[in-house]
Amino acid sequence: MRIALVGRGYSVWWGGAERVMVELSRTLRDEGMDVEVFVERVDEESPQDVPIRRIGPVRIDSALRLYSFHKRVGSAIKDEAFDVVFGMTQFFPLHIYWAGGGVYRHWMKLRFENPVVRSVRYVFSPAHLVMRWLEENIMKRENHRHIITNSRLVKEQMLHYFDLEEERISVIYNGIDHAVFNPGVKRYRKEVRESHGIKDDTPVVLFVANNWERKGLRTIIRAMGKTGFTLLVVGRGRKEGFLKEAERLGVRKDRIVFAGPQRHVERFYGASDMFVLPTQYDPCSGVCLEAMATGLPVITTTSNGAAELIDEGENGFVMPHWLDHDGLVESVERLKDKALRESMADASLRRVAPLTWKSAAQKMLAICNTIAQDKTC
Repeated sequence: MRIALVGRGYSVWWGGAERVMVELSRTLRDEGMDVEVFVERVDEESPQDVPIRRIGPVRIDSALRLYSFHKRVGSAIKDEAFDVVFGMTQFFPLHIYWAGGGVYRHWMKLRFENPVVRSVRYVFSPAHLVMRWLEENIMKRENHRHIITNSRLVKEQMLHYFDLEEERISVIYNGIDHAVFNPGVKRYRKEVRESHGIKDDTPVVLFVANNWERKGLRTIIRAMGKTGFTLLVVGRGRKEGFLKEAERLGVRKDRIVFAGPQRHVERFYGASDMFVLPTQYDPCSGVCLEAMATGLPVITTTSNGAAELIDEGENGFVMPHWLDHDGLVESVERLKDKALRESMADASLRRVAPLTWKSAAQKMLAICNTIAQDKTC
């Protein structure tokens, strides 16, 4: 079977959808598929052992970039004899749409709760309009055959916002590279802590993200004003505003360690005692799954599809709202109990053990096979 896999970026190190592209393309190839990747950006240091074709969009502004990628990738695959066109980003028409970014329409409602403000943002930020246009067209019956979401949360949102048939949407959680993310990363605890001036007996909360505001870093800092722990931040972002917030709350600077982007993020899981992501919206955060695979209890929100894998009080805690720093304080205080953390570690490992890239790819491949064999649509 010949499969076109289309996405924005291809990288092991960038995280998110870019890493999913790498893992899925390689796993499908290992399953005997003829896979060709179409992407805008490629990380040259990532493995490139499948055919990759770069699609260069017009880069004048973000709206034109989105629209031109949609047009150019459509032209690139139109005359090719692909059995299945598998989209991991917004363009149409396609056979399978992987909605790893969630529902854009829902995200805009969360981001701009006031409908008047939201309307203004649509008018004066054309990229938002293009994203809505792309999403609404993908959801039309004639432009897709099947949709894959990485959580029940996103499936329910799609059924709420669009006229879709439930049987045309499958929930397939992302896989985890258990060879990288496993309890063995605890061997890095001493090395990482010493390199960042953290004592061995200090409770450490880990936060891994690039969009710090949306992912809830401010909520964690506000919780720090009411309980004692050291915060380890991994990822790209501007720290100045968050440090000012910490200073206003009387949180010492040495309690927050900004480690920057890390290629070996698994070492930081190994150095930490718990993982916290009070995100405003996440279809299914991969870093939460990785943290669980290393044996960390996880605290996140109901707006994160990964919360579906957390059993309250057994392998973590789920906050009802991303700004609930008082609730976060309560959960962190409970996790200062080492015995509780250890029992939660075992529960986390059991919960995500079945999530492998091979398992995810095989489920997706079954959908591809059905589409390739059905010549009536």
